[in-house]
Amino acid sequence: TFADHYLDVPVDLSKVLFLCTANLADTIPGPLLDRMEVVRLGGYIQQEKLQIARQYLEPAARAQMGLQPHHLELTDDALELLAMGYCREAGVRNLQKHVEKICRKVALKVVKATQPAELVEDQPEGAADGAGGAGGAVNGVPSPMRARSRAKF
Repeated sequence: TFADHYLDVPVDLSKVLFLCTANLADTIPGPLLDRMEVVRLGGYIQQEKLQIARQYLEPAARAQMGLQPHHLELTDDALELLAMGYCREAGVRNLQKHVEKICRKVALKVVKATQPAELVEDQPEGAADGAGGAGGAVNGVPSPMRARSRAKF
């Protein structure tokens, strides 16, 4: 029986199973480690990482960024290069971050490319300092208007 000093009640822990996780067993104090049954789990192999990325990470990142299938194609070779070259940990946390980063960059380009054009008035020389008069007119003649797109790659 365990005495909970905060609630001041006894607690029966005979049917309780405690689970502990750690990346390194070296940081667990020896007396506590002696009372544990240690189960070591290996990391994912390369093929498992690629399947996780293809089936879960990429669709989640696409949905989060609002990307359609035609906006981005991540090939198996690209995912493999990403996993092997940039994400060498046992899990997939860094792989997820990199896939999300790629999707964010593509989403930004898509948004920039689909923004409507805006009308921008050309300012003749001297108009910026007020010499052009109201509305950017020089000698009473208005300057031409033209459409300029915001999308630049």
